[in-house]
Amino acid sequence: MSFRMSLKNVQGMLTNLLRLLMFSLLLIAFLPLVLLGTLGFMIRLKIKNRGISGTAYEPLFNRLMFHHAGTRDDRAAVKLAPHLPAVSPTVYWLMIGTMGLAARLSGYQGSVFSYPGASARRPDGTTPGTAGRLPRRRLGHPRLWCAERPSGAGVRS
Repeated sequence: MSFRMSLKNVQGMLTNLLRLLMFSLLLIAFLPLVLLGTLGFMIRLKIKNRGISGTAYEPLFNRLMFHHAGTRDDRAAVKLAPHLPAVSPTVYWLMIGTMGLAARLSGYQGSVFSYPGASARRPDGTTPGTAGRLPRRRLGHPRLWCAERPSGAGVRS
């Protein structure tokens, strides 16, 4: 039984390694397109800024990559992206679509595209929300409610 389990684990690891290799090769092939899209994005960001910071696009691009890689269904981000000043349909496809295409063609669903990430997963496979993690870090704060302790515990007077 343990031999079969270890053989299955090795096969899974090899499959993931091959998917990562294929994904990496596809990204190398798509690199000129991604760089062209990044250049277009930077030019549009400078010309059509309209008060939106470049860092404000980062969470949106992450959500779009998750959507196009198939790890998170996010139709709201897909609907929002074409209406932003620095994102044209061409820039959108060159930057995000190529990475999503590489992920779908290779079948790679690694840590780059895992949502919210393998490090945030509990042993039972569930993921805690931010509200569940925050009180554990800030127990001493007088106005912060914490579910782990009875009311009033940890509150300084």
